[in-house]
Amino acid sequence: MEVMELAEIKKFFMPSNTRYLNPHAEAVRLRVLWTYDKLPNKARDNEDVKKLYNLAQSYVQEDYIPTALGIINKGLKLDPRYHYFYKMRGDIYYRQSCWTNAIRNYESARATVKFDRRIPGNLVNSFYNKKLSDAYWKRGNYYAESDKHSEALYDFEEVLVLKSRGAPVFKIQDKLLMCLRVLDRYEAYRFHWTKFIKNTDTSRASVLLTHHAEYKIFLREMLAARHILSAALDLDPTNKQAQAHLQVVLTTGHTMVTYAIIWCTYGCYDKALMTVEKGRDCDPYNPGYTLNCKMAGKR
Repeated sequence: MEVMELAEIKKFFMPSNTRYLNPHAEAVRLRVLWTYDKLPNKARDNEDVKKLYNLAQSYVQEDYIPTALGIINKGLKLDPRYHYFYKMRGDIYYRQSCWTNAIRNYESARATVKFDRRIPGNLVNSFYNKKLSDAYWKRGNYYAESDKHSEALYDFEEVLVLKSRGAPVFKIQDKLLMCLRVLDRYEAYRFHWTKFIKNTDTSRASVLLTHHAEYKIFLREMLAARHILSAALDLDPTNKQAQAHLQVVLTTGHTMVTYAIIWCTYGCYDKALMTVEKGRDCDPYNPGYTLNCKMAGKR
């Protein structure tokens, strides 16, 4: 290209009768010259991208966010595969609590990180898992607090896929089970609960049994709830939540005794017997049930 440019410049200093011997050929030559694009220089482009990245990073540190976002967009036009730009933009949106935009950029960063040959192949698929799991966790909590439990359920499931085993996973499992209970999806709840309780320690198994018993109380299946809570306390006698739920079940049984007496007082012995049967599911050892059954039987 430089040779062509020099040749055209040289013609400006030539005599006019030599320059325009063939005007058509001259016009074609000029059109080619004006529409010619320089071949891309990969090394130069990479250097420009790095300069833009450092410039955007300095603006982020100085809290000039709009300017930084503009530079990031310019850098991505030069090199759409430069995953650090997506990561920086995701961090900006994360700090602004724009979880959806942050997740979108982290996903783009994870999709383009495979083009970075400096990153080992065994780390490519998990390079941005931490960023993504944190963003999904934040958005899931936001959805749960906003009563958007279906959306929260999706985010918590994504976090479980990205996270490895460990203490924080237990909190994610509890959130996911809570969403399923609020949505009243017992089959899905039972599927996840069975998967979570496998190969876990006794303390965690006791907590999961307590969660299951809480769902059974919500479904008014007091007999099943009482048995599950007893199993939870057998595994961990110090489980305060299981103790509290078991006390709720026993208190419900005691309340049933009172209702059965009221039904007997008004002569509704069939309803009294039904109430006694429900109360026995809660607390079969309450002596009030025997008294009520005798009262109803005499009538």
